[in-house]
Amino acid sequence: MADPHAETSSEEEETSMDALDEIPQAGGLYTESSDEENNTPATKGDIKSLLRDIRKMFQADLAILREDMLSLTGRLKAAEETSAHIKAEQTTLAAEQKRLTASQATMTLKLTEYEDRSRSKNIKIRGIPTTIDKTELPQYVGRLLQQILPHKQAKNILVDNIYRIRRQGRQPQQASSDIIIQLVTHLDKTAIMAAVRDLPFLAFERHNLTFYNDLSKPTMQWRQTMRPITSVLRRKKIPYRWGTPRSLQITAEGITHTIHSPEEGQLFLTQQGITTQRESRRGSPRRPQWDVDNIAPFEPRRDPHLPEAYAKFAGAPLKVNPVDYTWMSPKGSLPLLLSDGKEITQTANILNFFRKQQYNSDYGLSAKEGSDTLAYIALIEENILPAMLHTFWVDPENYASVTRPWYAARTPFPLSYFLPGKMSRDALNRILLTKGQPPLYSLNEIEAQIYKDAKECLNLLSNRLGTSPYFFGTMPTSLDAYVFGFVAPLYKAPLPKVHLQQHLKQLTNLCQFCDHILGSYFSLTLTDG
Repeated sequence: MADPHAETSSEEEETSMDALDEIPQAGGLYTESSDEENNTPATKGDIKSLLRDIRKMFQADLAILREDMLSLTGRLKAAEETSAHIKAEQTTLAAEQKRLTASQATMTLKLTEYEDRSRSKNIKIRGIPTTIDKTELPQYVGRLLQQILPHKQAKNILVDNIYRIRRQGRQPQQASSDIIIQLVTHLDKTAIMAAVRDLPFLAFERHNLTFYNDLSKPTMQWRQTMRPITSVLRRKKIPYRWGTPRSLQITAEGITHTIHSPEEGQLFLTQQGITTQRESRRGSPRRPQWDVDNIAPFEPRRDPHLPEAYAKFAGAPLKVNPVDYTWMSPKGSLPLLLSDGKEITQTANILNFFRKQQYNSDYGLSAKEGSDTLAYIALIEENILPAMLHTFWVDPENYASVTRPWYAARTPFPLSYFLPGKMSRDALNRILLTKGQPPLYSLNEIEAQIYKDAKECLNLLSNRLGTSPYFFGTMPTSLDAYVFGFVAPLYKAPLPKVHLQQHLKQLTNLCQFCDHILGSYFSLTLTDG
């Protein structure tokens, strides 16, 4: 009997052998042409031949790889050389740029000096309204010179040209602009500037005029950077003068020092033993850094900015002597006005004294405008005053960060530790006394109400001011002084809690109103150009 498994095994062997015949030979090194060759064992020569073929194949591939590596090495070397060349070129260009920058600065300085020399005979007058036509300017300036100088000297002054500088942007119809007077000789300019040097402004034909040297914009910007130095020199009564090009000549102990930068000025002050900040008193808290155009925090019992602003508006020859402590004044209270041996205290009394001396900034107001002034002043004291007291003296953050350090630094030990707290309690009691009425019982309710009233009052003042430089036209009045006295401290104070200050800064015309008064009456001086 035949074995079926044997037949199956024979068939599987034949099938597997056929499959082996169909498998392609790896590497294509050799092919089997017949079943006989497939079954022939490889000889030693066949193996050597196979190894030679493999070696040739790898050698060819390695040669190609070697060529690629050499090519990459050449490219890398060329890239390194190019990078070194670029780096050298960059170094050369940087040096050339530095040289050109220095040359440009030198050329700009020379052009600025040339421009300043061409303007050296000019005088810039600020405050003449645009309602005076250019055809009327020569007669107006002639009358002005006759008031400044003796008649004979004014008559001999030769004026080359007079023209107006238009300000950029949209301006109110009756706004003022700067006037440039070109004189023929330096002697005439020196005589005019010497006559007005000690005046903050000159009242002439209902206009408050200020006189400046006509300087180029770069020179003015440079002098602004030197202001911290010049302010210390004026405070220490150290004489100085501006030189050209861009130099400050300081005379100390008979020796003239030339300063060209704020750093050199600071070094000079240090060598002289002078500091830009007043020395802090022993035992007093450190004075906070607050550069806000001499605007102090709001104080409940006094406001020195109001009478000073009114005096400047009215043209009163006022000399301000700031003191840190109220008891340093003769009557122990501030503000205090001294005139011919008379001592006048309280803001209302000081303003009345100015009016009696014919220094009245309200003389041009009509009866209706005078009534409006009184109404607005009452509105300010009723609605803005409580909010100002709370902002500076009751609010914990503002009091701890700004008000208390500022006043404590100006009060001697040991009063510096409890006097500001007493003033804070007085302010709170005043708020509760005037505003703590039914239905307002809690401090939070009172706080919300006084800030609401203050915002409404500020909005009303903003609408009344409109686009005019002042509340009643082109000339400042007592209302402008009152508004400035209340609003300027709030506008300039670096308060951490800006609840009311943020609302004020949204009223751009009131902010511009404060900036205009600070720039026209408080900041610039004739010695600074």
